[in-house]
Amino acid sequence: MRIIEQIDFHPEAFKILLEILVTEGSFNVLWTGVVIILLVSIFYLLKDKWVFIVPIITALAIAISPFIFSFAYEYLTSRTTINRSLLQIAPLIVFACCILFERFYKSK
Repeated sequence: MRIIEQIDFHPEAFKILLEILVTEGSFNVLWTGVVIILLVSIFYLLKDKWVFIVPIITALAIAISPFIFSFAYEYLTSRTTINRSLLQIAPLIVFACCILFERFYKSK
């Protein structure tokens, strides 16, 4: 089987990912906190500290893209490997959000 035949876009994966990130018990507090911190510090990020958001977006895109663009969508629907994939980037996201939170409150 050629690699081109294995690549396919699954738009329904976004709904499943949102459900996993918000409602399931493994990471729902982390992702809620990330969204709140990003919303609170959005104006601070737009000035000159946007570099702190790049690692979060990059790591999240790398962790989630196999489930959206390949045959690994099956594992997303059965929820077997998505939690392990997100667990690998959780320390980076917590670290970046702590830096954002600290720098935002130092600027006030």
